[in-house]
Amino acid sequence: MFLGTRIYERRRQQGLTQTELAHQICTQNTISKLEKHNVAPTVNILIKLCQRLNLTLNDVFDDFDANTSSEEHQLLTNLETQLLLQEATPKTLATFKLLRPADMQPTDHLQYALVKSMLELQQGQLDDAQFTLDQVLQLTKNDATNVDTVLAYILKGESYAEKHVERIDYYMQLATHAVKEKVSLPAATLVEQLFICQALAAYHYQQQAQKVALHYCQQGLKLAQVHHSTMFMGPLSRVYVDLLRDDPAKRATFENYQKIVTLLAKVDI
Repeated sequence: MFLGTRIYERRRQQGLTQTELAHQICTQNTISKLEKHNVAPTVNILIKLCQRLNLTLNDVFDDFDANTSSEEHQLLTNLETQLLLQEATPKTLATFKLLRPADMQPTDHLQYALVKSMLELQQGQLDDAQFTLDQVLQLTKNDATNVDTVLAYILKGESYAEKHVERIDYYMQLATHAVKEKVSLPAATLVEQLFICQALAAYHYQQQAQKVALHYCQQGLKLAQVHHSTMFMGPLSRVYVDLLRDDPAKRATFENYQKIVTLLAKVDI
């Protein structure tokens, strides 16, 4: 159950009026409703209010029922998407800090650890990220059919510097063997599948394994086309163009994707 009284108590402690608390977040009337009648606001408004009042989600709910768990899961999914797309901002970290893993549903622990590892990678905390990714793999039991296992392998590979090439190769090959021919892991989201395609395409391209790189490029581009998505279209198209550049039989395809690369560069996607 949402506890609007917690908002009221913290607001009064900080000496804020309802109007001051609502500034650039919502209306004064919204604050009044949630404080007096325990009417939960939208997730976006709730996050901003908690940040302003230095509260966590656990502070404003008396228990984590199915609805709260669903909201937390959606928050984690949104954070994961931002991080996979490299669109994270300081607000991403602030939102993550609102979550308390000890009070989460067991089903959310895995995604929480994965998001935590990506934030650590973004902040250059490589040793911490590797430790957290090991926790992810413990939770998945290295199940190669679990998309989080594959993501953890790729992120582990990306966490090693160039001087640890053998470790990079080890984890990227594990990811490759896990997805095999087709990137269609159970329960994988579109952004997760496209991230895996572009990561494996880039890795095998660097290894000069052109046939394998081409395969993952084609998988990713076809997936994006089917879902009318531009996610990862830039990196996938750039590798694809380089792979087709010297193939006379693919000249028309090369020219089409060269145009896409040029267009995406102009709009900075």
